[in-house]
Amino acid sequence: MPTWAPFRLQFYGNGHNWLAGQLAQAGLAFQQLDNTFRSIQDWDQAQALSDAFPIERLPHRLDALAARHCPVAARFGSTYHWSILQVEYATDLVFHRQQDLRPRYESLVRRAIHAVKPADVATFLGRKLTGNVQDELGNDFHTRIEGTRIKHHMGPVALKLYDKQALVLRLETTVNDVSFFAHHRTVEHRDGTREIKLAPMQKTIYSLAARLAWSLWSANLPRAQAPAHPRPHPEGGPYRQVLPDPRRPAGRPDRPAAARTGRHSRVGCRLNSCAFCD
Repeated sequence: MPTWAPFRLQFYGNGHNWLAGQLAQAGLAFQQLDNTFRSIQDWDQAQALSDAFPIERLPHRLDALAARHCPVAARFGSTYHWSILQVEYATDLVFHRQQDLRPRYESLVRRAIHAVKPADVATFLGRKLTGNVQDELGNDFHTRIEGTRIKHHMGPVALKLYDKQALVLRLETTVNDVSFFAHHRTVEHRDGTREIKLAPMQKTIYSLAARLAWSLWSANLPRAQAPAHPRPHPEGGPYRQVLPDPRRPAGRPDRPAAARTGRHSRVGCRLNSCAFCD
């Protein structure tokens, strides 16, 4: 809490804890593991609750907290404009047993260190690596007390991969400047005219809605589809990059399961044919 003008305030919110409260209110059983979920009674309903996070009510809630804990700002007749400082978006793949995740995780980390190039990192983030790119790119492999963590970064965005007690594989995208991402929106010019064009994402808290969530989810999705143990092609030759779905009719080409079903959960793995779970 600041004691000097302009009385800037910062708040931190944990979406997993918020979701835990929503699950408890809905009467759904769940088991938390640190800041993730070990199990949930109904993953689909949990995802629906997560998608329904009330972004439009958040600024009003923050205004009420600011008036309570920093009332001096009202004496100057000023109000707060809430913007995004940092956002983390995680995709968790939940495993039933530690012995199922450990070998896959070790293989995946090795491949990520040796195979992921700067151009791949840019592709994950919807960018193309050209000579005009001025952002810093790199990889970082770090050993912690909890285990290992690999991070790819490009400018203000970091793509992380680590496990939670060998039961949950987390793919996380962290962004310190949301204007790194662009989307089609209405742009108002200084002369008062408006047009819809591709423009950097605004830092307003309302960008936490589907626009930013989709950008960060899209950064996690390609990594969630990469198999930890590539399988030989049935006709020989190079290894395949996606796993076949045994229920797919013969003669139809394989596509990544998440792209096919559109049901890959952001709080737990629900793929019909998952590279990590199979």
